[in-house]
Amino acid sequence: MITKKQQYFSFVLLLAIILMPDIAYAYTQKYTSGGRLVHWNRSQIDISVIRVDNCRSCPNRMEIVGSLQRAAERWNELPTSPTINITENDNSPEWGVDGVNGVYLVRDWTFPFRALAITLTTYNDITGEMIDTDIIINGEMPFSISGERNKYDLDTVLTHELGHVLGLDESEISGSTMFPDTRRGETDRRELSTDDIDGILSLYSNQRMSAIGCNITIGRGSFRQGIFFLMFFILKKRILKLLK
Repeated sequence: MITKKQQYFSFVLLLAIILMPDIAYAYTQKYTSGGRLVHWNRSQIDISVIRVDNCRSCPNRMEIVGSLQRAAERWNELPTSPTINITENDNSPEWGVDGVNGVYLVRDWTFPFRALAITLTTYNDITGEMIDTDIIINGEMPFSISGERNKYDLDTVLTHELGHVLGLDESEISGSTMFPDTRRGETDRRELSTDDIDGILSLYSNQRMSAIGCNITIGRGSFRQGIFFLMFFILKKRILKLLK
């Protein structure tokens, strides 16, 4: 036979399960093996479109430069972070640690097959200071700069990759630019979300302490969490009264 006290406890447990908030983890930043933040120690980052292979459904050099410029403008609107400057440089046909930050569209893709693009970053493991970065775009995937439904949006992809260039890692917030997945025809995440902005401001502000606790609960989760604790507080008072 279930007592009245047991009924109260069962109800509280059920309520906790129903109202428990969905936790989504926000922006993350890259760290060295010694725990230093990976970042640029300069006010400007020069990036050049260096290699564009000829392939079916691939954007041409002019389209990539335009898309890269638009992506850079979105990050450049933020204070404190380095300015991304798109330059001309065709003297380095292959990526590598050569002091040239390049963008490469390659026809023969040797990286994970589902990746639309990757960013390779070299940094000083002692200080965390970035030395060199290259973006490689998967030429085996169909891209568009006009939001075509059956192609991936190049602006979205490059805005995401420039976030890596600045030092951000992936985010689990599905509406953020730094969320790692995208669908064909999706253009909503060309623009930076609050999560992306918070990540950069945290990384390049003088208040380094803000980078310590970067996992937060947002949106519906925080609202539901508030309801949960309010209801739990009310029920707790009733249970304590019953137990007296």
